[in-house]
Amino acid sequence: MKAHRATEPAPNTVASGAKRRQFGVNVIGYVSANIGIAVSARHLVQLLLDRNCPVAIFDMDPGLGRGKHDLSFDRFALQRIEDLPYSINLVILPAATLPHFFLNVLPRSSDRLNAGLIYWEISAIPRLWKEALHLFDVMVAPSNYIRSVFEAQLSGVRHISLTHPIYCPDDIRPSRARFGLSNDEVVFITSFEPAGDLQRKNPLAAVQAFQTAFGSDARARLVVKVNNSNAAGEGRSLLERLKQYCATDSRISINEEKLSYTDVLTLYSSCDVFVSLHRSEGLGLGLMEAMTLGRPVIATAWSGNMTYMNYTNSCLVRYKLIAVEGALSVYKRRFLEKDTVWADPDIEDAALWMKRLANDRALRVAVGAKAAADIASFHKEACRATFLDELRAISEQQAFLPKWTESKREHRDTLQRLAHPPTKERIDAMVRAFGRARAKTHRLLDRYVLWRFRA
Repeated sequence: MKAHRATEPAPNTVASGAKRRQFGVNVIGYVSANIGIAVSARHLVQLLLDRNCPVAIFDMDPGLGRGKHDLSFDRFALQRIEDLPYSINLVILPAATLPHFFLNVLPRSSDRLNAGLIYWEISAIPRLWKEALHLFDVMVAPSNYIRSVFEAQLSGVRHISLTHPIYCPDDIRPSRARFGLSNDEVVFITSFEPAGDLQRKNPLAAVQAFQTAFGSDARARLVVKVNNSNAAGEGRSLLERLKQYCATDSRISINEEKLSYTDVLTLYSSCDVFVSLHRSEGLGLGLMEAMTLGRPVIATAWSGNMTYMNYTNSCLVRYKLIAVEGALSVYKRRFLEKDTVWADPDIEDAALWMKRLANDRALRVAVGAKAAADIASFHKEACRATFLDELRAISEQQAFLPKWTESKREHRDTLQRLAHPPTKERIDAMVRAFGRARAKTHRLLDRYVLWRFRA
């Protein structure tokens, strides 16, 4: 990511409620962490700075040792969320964190515009999360897919779109020796983080497609990049099974090394083809990165990546829709409260793409060049940052448009109730209290009323 520059605060202010706060954006999220959503946040901070927008940051810790990985923007960070100075809060978080965020982190303040750039990958939104999402004033969608999901299920919340920027350092160069890769091999790479759910990221499909395409051909290699493998959590057993499966094929290597962002991009650049046979993506940042580096990408033709992918700049894989059933609890029907679907990519389709690209270097170069050109145009559009103009306009309109204060209060109360259901002990105490009240009422009735009717 290129070097950022400091910006002087804009002199104007924005009226909102009883106070007048200076226009600017408070970025709230896992800004320094070693996870995809944090990389997204850093790209967006850079974009805001490039637009000379005043920026302040509240850097949250995602836990499991993943925070404080990239301190590029640490000088903009404040220690207390209450001290954030600007008129707009831009919250960049996964949907699962929102109940805790609204109930325990964000103060109940009405003098800022709360905008949510929230990542979620499937069409079903459980009620708990929906109540939290309703507490935003604006939803900022980084992909067409995410916008369609939220727009269809939230009322009283404005929706705008964001063209996501992708800042790639200028000095990224292939280094096969650095990663133990031979110049004589055609190298495929797939990348995922276990905390993102192995069923959703679906790396096993990439492994199976590779083996289908090449049999025992030693000229091909597959690198499986695992980010934050120590944070596998509920997906630990699936990760171990994947590693055992890959251990039987010497052409497949698993890289669990903790890398800087520059080193991750160097690894992608050192490979010939990026593969993502995901079942669903909110955006697909890794795919964008590989395309920026001029690498052809084989990917499932479904979900957020279709915002910037098409059949001329990518090798798109067909799929069938299947019921969602992930490794993590948040991707299970019991939690989602309804049936929903995601994509199951065609292994044979992906294998044919792998074989074709391995045998046709000119095609690899052509698809990669088209990908790089299209993402460069996409980034150029992103740099206009029209979403920022919309946020500023909405913030100014807040001064005179009627507020949905009562509705938001109801959503917050419901969120509180759903997030903290009565414990067994509390229920037992309520039953005992009801029993005591009932007995007392019966004694009073017997003493003053019922005795009159006895013979």
